[in-house]
Amino acid sequence: EGIKLANKSGIDAGEWLNMLTSTLFNAPVYENYGALLLSERFQPAAFSMNLGLKDLKLVQEQAASVNAAMPVGNTVAHQLQTAVNQGMGEYDWTAVALMLK
Repeated sequence: EGIKLANKSGIDAGEWLNMLTSTLFNAPVYENYGALLLSERFQPAAFSMNLGLKDLKLVQEQAASVNAAMPVGNTVAHQLQTAVNQGMGEYDWTAVALMLK
């Protein structure tokens, strides 16, 4: 969402990502996934949407068993399921960003 917002706002997405990963989000996970998102290199998957969806469904099951609301998790699960239904199950889970286009 942040990359999309930067692009639509006329901000260079690479510079925006660099600002984030050199300050508050200075960690390899943000740098690596950020690079995947910028380049839209979603295959081969480091972690597939199918696996992400499976894990998220386990979290949803546990949340339901203890009556814990998971509104953000439910939204993410919906987006992942939509992407899987569109044939992107073996794409890296960062490809969920394609659902924003």
